[in-house]
Amino acid sequence: MLSLSSLMGSMKQGPSKDHLGDVGVLHHVSVCFSKKPLGLCPSVQMLDMEFEGMSQETQEAVYTTFQRPVLTRLNTSGLTCVPEANSSTAWLDANLGQFSQFAKYEDLVTFNTEFDGLQVLDQLTLRQLAQLAAAKGALNETMVEEFPNNFPRQESLLNRTKEVIEISLSLLTNGSVSVATWTEVRTLFYFYFLQSKLLPTENTSCPAFQTIVSNGPSILKDREEEVYHHIYSYLTGTQSRPRCYNLSDPLGHGWFTAYLGHYIHLSSVDDIRDFLDYDQQLLQTLASQQDSLQLFSQQDIPRNLMWTLTSALLAETPNITISKLPDKLLCFSPEAPALHSLGEETLWKVIRKLNDNCGPSHRTDTDAWALRAPLPPARQLATLLVGQIQAFNQSTLIALGQQAVGLTKGQIAMLSEEDVAASVEALGKVIGWDQGQVNELVSKLTPEQLLVGKLETLGSLVPGLPTAVFCALSPANATHLARAPTFLRGLQGAPAYLKRVLTDRIVFHALPVTKIVEIVPPELVPLIPSSFLLWDNLTTANLSAITEQPWEPEQASGFFQQGLASSVGSQVARLSASILQGFQCQEVSQLPRAQFSSLVREVQKQKAILNVRQLSCMANLLALHNLTNDFADYPPDLLLFYDLRHVDKAKCREFISRASQGNLTLLSGLSAQKKELLNMSLTCLGNPGTNLSKEDLSSLGGLVCDMEPAVILESDPHILDNLKRCSQLTAGQRDALNALLRSGATWLGAPGSWNLHRLWSLGPLAFYINSSLWKMVNEEVSKDFFRDVVTRYQAGSLPRSLVQSFVDSFLARDLAMSRANQEKGRRCIRGNITAQVIQDELFMVRYNCKQLKFCLGSKVLKANLNPLLQHPLPRECQSVVKGKLSEIYPGGVPENQLKLIASLVYLYSNDEISHWNITSRDTVVYLLGSDVALENQTQAVIKKFLELNGTMTGAMLVAIGGFRLCWMSPRQIEAIRPTELRSAGALDISSCAQERKDDLYEKAKKAFSGSNGSTTYYHYIRPYLGGASVEDLKHLARANISMDIDTFTRLNPEVLQNLSLSNVAKLLGRNVADLRKARSNPAVSSWLQSQNQSALEALGFDRAPEHLHASPATPGKPPSAWVTDKGHNSASLGGHTTLATTSGCCVLAPLHLFNAFGFPMAFILSLKLL
Repeated sequence: MLSLSSLMGSMKQGPSKDHLGDVGVLHHVSVCFSKKPLGLCPSVQMLDMEFEGMSQETQEAVYTTFQRPVLTRLNTSGLTCVPEANSSTAWLDANLGQFSQFAKYEDLVTFNTEFDGLQVLDQLTLRQLAQLAAAKGALNETMVEEFPNNFPRQESLLNRTKEVIEISLSLLTNGSVSVATWTEVRTLFYFYFLQSKLLPTENTSCPAFQTIVSNGPSILKDREEEVYHHIYSYLTGTQSRPRCYNLSDPLGHGWFTAYLGHYIHLSSVDDIRDFLDYDQQLLQTLASQQDSLQLFSQQDIPRNLMWTLTSALLAETPNITISKLPDKLLCFSPEAPALHSLGEETLWKVIRKLNDNCGPSHRTDTDAWALRAPLPPARQLATLLVGQIQAFNQSTLIALGQQAVGLTKGQIAMLSEEDVAASVEALGKVIGWDQGQVNELVSKLTPEQLLVGKLETLGSLVPGLPTAVFCALSPANATHLARAPTFLRGLQGAPAYLKRVLTDRIVFHALPVTKIVEIVPPELVPLIPSSFLLWDNLTTANLSAITEQPWEPEQASGFFQQGLASSVGSQVARLSASILQGFQCQEVSQLPRAQFSSLVREVQKQKAILNVRQLSCMANLLALHNLTNDFADYPPDLLLFYDLRHVDKAKCREFISRASQGNLTLLSGLSAQKKELLNMSLTCLGNPGTNLSKEDLSSLGGLVCDMEPAVILESDPHILDNLKRCSQLTAGQRDALNALLRSGATWLGAPGSWNLHRLWSLGPLAFYINSSLWKMVNEEVSKDFFRDVVTRYQAGSLPRSLVQSFVDSFLARDLAMSRANQEKGRRCIRGNITAQVIQDELFMVRYNCKQLKFCLGSKVLKANLNPLLQHPLPRECQSVVKGKLSEIYPGGVPENQLKLIASLVYLYSNDEISHWNITSRDTVVYLLGSDVALENQTQAVIKKFLELNGTMTGAMLVAIGGFRLCWMSPRQIEAIRPTELRSAGALDISSCAQERKDDLYEKAKKAFSGSNGSTTYYHYIRPYLGGASVEDLKHLARANISMDIDTFTRLNPEVLQNLSLSNVAKLLGRNVADLRKARSNPAVSSWLQSQNQSALEALGFDRAPEHLHASPATPGKPPSAWVTDKGHNSASLGGHTTLATTSGCCVLAPLHLFNAFGFPMAFILSLKLL
């Protein structure tokens, strides 16, 4: 017989033609050794020494044909190579050596019943580790707890955990180990070293993955989101979805429980739709299964997902009974037919369930009060239930709890004053009243209920109080009331005008700010007139208490005007953002270089928001102090106002990358500066044309907003991120955006694949999607987006103009069909509109304007006017509502309803308004407080108010906005008392016609004539200087006020033309060089054209307004065919023009130029030019 030694000599040569024969001989040798075991141990050692020289195939053959049979037979006879140190490690080395890697873990236990895998963890292969974990009885709980201590190289196991897991999971489904044997102990082993990145996904079997879902919550308590990420990857990791679902498989009927389970609370509507491949029918099937209902009722699922799941359930089982509907799902079931006609006993049982499980009425913490409205569909459901109550009294109102929010204005009108007064404390705990409801409820209160002591209990009813109640309070009572916690929480949801009136009662004359912060709650601090704030006597000891307050910029300007910035010294870091935004140029220019530098850096650190005048001044002071090179440490907004000719060419890309992240709308009134910045940026990038790369787009930021539509189509799709920064898009840009989105070339993919998250990730761009593109989006997704938009609009978080444009586009097809069928039928098809229907966020999708006309009854409209008008109705639908109101109130809309129709006021003529009864300031503010009313309506409303002996107050002027002054007649302006104009503070009247500016300036002169010092007077009169005469401007010039360029560009153009170069230079003082930034302004351009060319050149200006001086950073003119001219000014949808402020100061002209203009040396030195 061939010796083992000679056989190894041939086998170690590797695979050969005789290999199978060698293996056969080896098998016979194994039989021989099993009969004569004494030579086994030396032979094993010999085999181990030859291991490295064998091929893998040969190595495995040696184990299979020689070692395994021998060790099996020897174990039967009790004979093995057992060294004196009887340990599993020594046994493994002596009997198998390196060949042990080919053994199954169960083989090792068979060879040696005393074998302990925990002693040799670092020697086991991945498969052996997996088998150890999966083998029934291999581990007990104690062993598992000791597992990490027994493994000498734990980091090695960490690196191998994923492979161990995948192998062990495969054993669960290939028959080696049944799922039933995968006990809690072995699951714990499975997760012991688990990290999120090691979770198995694509290769895991469905039953094995259920193990992760079912056991994960108890073992990975602190890493739920990480586990869910892998669940999401697993369930979306195949083309065929839903993964692991099979109708013929009983497990399929528990899909939500089996594959989401506890983790469903981390899912979104988008996720669920992705999992089910947008199969709505399958969603309905799965949502209606009993185990799904149990899961939904046990988990804290996001509201919008719970709504979707409940809707799916009701679509599948519309006749489900109340008793079978879990309480949590009941909160989202306004469409459930079973709820539409309840007996009295069942009705109150449902109401109690809703209050216990859905409504926040039992909560009294601040967070609950922060919820300004019940989230859908809570109000809709409450309206449905309350509508089934036949009679109301005190006990009924109290028992309703949070569901009282479903009371319509019509129902409230029928309540007795006694019942309302007796239940006012309970009603004050209800969250989410709309303005119509609180107005009506408060109107039911008795005079005694409006006394100071009773007002404190009103809670959420506070927004319905008329301002006359506050006007009747003494300052002491007003102060006490504002400090009452329940009242203050209710006040948070009140209109700003109501808060301002209360604030005026607390602070009715000038007080030190240290005193003000003691008596005024922080919520009301921003409403204090700046003229009432005394900033003197402020010390570092009380600085913290002052800086913590939420000051408005105009208020905080007093901090700088009093020179307090210099007194802070090195403690500039103690200044808050609200203080820093009061930055004043003239005062800050007195600071030493180091302190000024610290101040600028603190502005960046605190993210303080500054206006154009402040930023331009700050940029000029940086240049004066030679600090411009540190632009990486400054706010991006600040860089927009740099003198771009002096930007280092070598750093131009770094500069524009930071500057382009700023708010470019700040330059809307400085078109020359904006165009120069864009040209410089393009030159720096090598004039890339219309095909901008991802890197180019990253550098250009919001500058892309001023480029032609072709850039959108031809650039890298990441241009979407740039376009999100645009305040508005031109029609051409909107068309290009829609073409780009339709192409599917962006990261969003084709429109048919969009989900809710992707739509919202577009930010404001989603509101530019046109009607044809909306038709390509999944219907359920588009409806969900529409519902979200309406909800956010009603909560006040989206602007009316943006939402109105979106609604018109979204509903374009239905609106067109409505107009086309205007005369084809006069009947209601959709069903009569009820109070509950109006509460539906999809109301406008389900009822077009024609159906609104035929399905809305007068009684329902009268009782639900406010909730109806809370929808962003298209103009055509608004006209329908206006027509119905005219039918209900042929003599004119009553005053209590006028407060609710602000969104319709632009439809009313002067004659119609003349029939209104406007006796309250509150009514004026409600009608004119938004930007809806136009010039005719503004004049008519104020005219009617003044005719009925009304007077305009400072609080009213602030509430309706400065632009409304532009639309008031001279007689109406004359009716404003100077003290009220002073109380109103700085009002923006820049959009006024020149005649009106003249009237307002004369009024302002009287209002601010008593201001101390020229600087203080200029601060107050500045917004009104557009009406100033030549002589008044010359007087200001002599006062050395250094007018900012923003105010200068708003001067009367005719007056400006009558100012000499010397006059202008004196008037602007330090800011004279800022004329260059405003050279495209029509008035400035005209003035420059009229001046002596040589004198202008001495100042560094060319007569041509668009001329750009050569700059190292902009050598040559980039292509201009693809750069738009938009952005010079913008007009609001309300009809008034809004111009961005365009100021600057402290760019210093050479001293000899001022001397050349004949300025006295004392004046030159006063400008601190040296």
